[in-house]
Amino acid sequence: MLARAFDLGAKPTWVLGDEVYGRDTHVRFWLEEKRQPYVLAVASNQYISIGLSQLPMSKAPSKIGEKDWNGLSAGMGSKGQRLYDWATFQINHPYEDD
Repeated sequence: MLARAFDLGAKPTWVLGDEVYGRDTHVRFWLEEKRQPYVLAVASNQYISIGLSQLPMSKAPSKIGEKDWNGLSAGMGSKGQRLYDWATFQINHPYEDD
């Protein structure tokens, strides 16, 4: 679906996806080849690379400074606001920057 949309000239600001897509390395690598910004959810046991370290995603919060976390709402749910703590950080990717 993404490939067809891109072939037709779509250039979204961001591509977003749930854990199913976050687990799919082909989707992530394809987006990186296209230099397409994306946010994909990943499972807590999925390994990521930060610098020279590989660690499961569940350990990543220990690498993020306390001041880097933000409390944000994911919108209204059946029980009110769905509040989550969010942080962003850079992970390694397989392609060199131009």
